[in-house]
Amino acid sequence: MYLVKWNEEDGVLEASLGGHVTIGEAQVFTDSVINELNEYHGGTFTFVLDYSKASRLDDGVMEVFHVVQTYCKLRGAQKYVCVARNNEEIEFMTRLRLQQVLEGEEEYQLALAA
Repeated sequence: MYLVKWNEEDGVLEASLGGHVTIGEAQVFTDSVINELNEYHGGTFTFVLDYSKASRLDDGVMEVFHVVQTYCKLRGAQKYVCVARNNEEIEFMTRLRLQQVLEGEEEYQLALAA
């Protein structure tokens, strides 16, 4: 299951997934995010992808998430925030995308800041 919603007051597009995420669900999720972005006519925004409640990600799901992230950047996202399932994912993604993290374009965390 997933949820995609705008917090237009703060300029944040929040997308959350939970449970067992299949490649098919990830693709439908991607279509929902793209539809939201195609209807958005504001300025820059932050894209928050929260999959911390996902119990399992099928092969290929992380690649689909990368497509969503790239599309958001192309549509004006100034920052990408990923809420991961555990510290190992955060460490791996931070090392993989270190330049973007250091430049403040991306952030990896366990729980959304209050």
